[in-house]
Amino acid sequence: MGNTEKLENISTIFKGGSILFLGNVLSKGPALLFLIVATRILGVDGFGTLALALSIYAVSQNIALLGLSNTIQRFISGNNEQVRAYYGAVILIGLLGTIFFSGVLFFSGAFIANALFKNKALAEILPWFGPILLITVPVQLLSAVLRAQGNMKQAAALNVINSAGRLFFVCILAFLGSLGGVIAAVGLASIVQLFFAILFIIRVKLRPDLKTGCRLIPKVFNYSLPLLVAGFGYFQVQQTGRLMLGYYGYTAGVGQYTAVSNIIQTAGLFHGSVISAFMPPIARAYEAKEFCELKKNYHITRKMLASVSGIVVILVVVLGSYVLNLFGPDFTSRNGYLVMILLGASSFVSSWFGPTGALLQMTDGNKLEFLNTILLMLLNVILNLILIPHMGVIGAAGAILLSNIMTNILQSVQIYLRIGITYLHFDMVIWFISVITCLYLLGTGLWWGKVISLFVAGMGIIYILIKLNSVRKHL
Repeated sequence: MGNTEKLENISTIFKGGSILFLGNVLSKGPALLFLIVATRILGVDGFGTLALALSIYAVSQNIALLGLSNTIQRFISGNNEQVRAYYGAVILIGLLGTIFFSGVLFFSGAFIANALFKNKALAEILPWFGPILLITVPVQLLSAVLRAQGNMKQAAALNVINSAGRLFFVCILAFLGSLGGVIAAVGLASIVQLFFAILFIIRVKLRPDLKTGCRLIPKVFNYSLPLLVAGFGYFQVQQTGRLMLGYYGYTAGVGQYTAVSNIIQTAGLFHGSVISAFMPPIARAYEAKEFCELKKNYHITRKMLASVSGIVVILVVVLGSYVLNLFGPDFTSRNGYLVMILLGASSFVSSWFGPTGALLQMTDGNKLEFLNTILLMLLNVILNLILIPHMGVIGAAGAILLSNIMTNILQSVQIYLRIGITYLHFDMVIWFISVITCLYLLGTGLWWGKVISLFVAGMGIIYILIKLNSVRKHL
């Protein structure tokens, strides 16, 4: 592979990541406003119930996807007979999974709410997320196909449409002042999103071969099943804290944790955007046995992710009290600020190690990632069981940080043994120490901690600008 093509691969990753990042920013902004409006309408306890319902719905959606989102990235890149056959298999599996799991949520939602959470308000609203699931799972699969086909703008647009739709409809239905009005806004936004997803996918002109796809169903399902567990594990880490806070009766804590978590997720949009663009080129490099190219792309991606994440997390925590106040005075407590620091540290750790899980999945390490995820789920649940009863919402945030650190260390060792990628580079270690030190100083509340943190963030921005200028000259 020539130098020009190598540079084009790096450019593709960051160009695609930048497009998705822009789309995610445009979608996450309205999504955050939607949560703020919902909080103001429902109050901290009502918002906690809504957040709990959304968490259960999100877990159900993740299971209903059956690991197909990442399978699509692996097999549906291009437009030939084989790709169309895999596309047909994905549609058939996805259709069956969607119908089954939406039915399960609709008919068992009230039982789950009463048996596990003893929450009557939750029991009234949870079943209605079953029909919504019937809409959103196909949207997620079509969005994955758009990304695999290189249509990053359309995939990003779907996220924008959904979050903007939620904000629009919740403002229209605000007069209802109830959980039902907020859920109706979620459902109406999902219908609009599905309409545009179908419109975008028609323009791709990729026609599924359902007949041949039937024969590929066992192969696709065997490949996607470990990815289902892997994807569910990562997702479960984000949701377990909320679910277990609800289980222990911390309804207000669920609302507080959800608000802070969404702020940190917004701050970490660049990470997820770049990883989505990272996966197809890495899969192609692995198929072509271009391991030097694979390593180079990984190191560049990791450095950029760690640099951006560290800067953004520091700035968000510095402004933390002002941001939390948007949700209301009940969210600006000392606990809320400490949760923001812990979740920010967790987000930074993931970016510092780089796209470890994505690399394993795209290099036929999906079964290994399957085992990693089982360990991650068990570890996260155990830590939550130990910490939440004694520390409440801070314990939930601490559990996700500790489990994230341990899992990333395990994955980095596996990647080193399988591919030979090393992690302990001097500049990366210094950056890690700098960011974690800043977060600690910010947690102490000392005024000079903010000064030092802003200085470190400024130096990080200068570093990124120098690197971008160097890459631009080579391109």
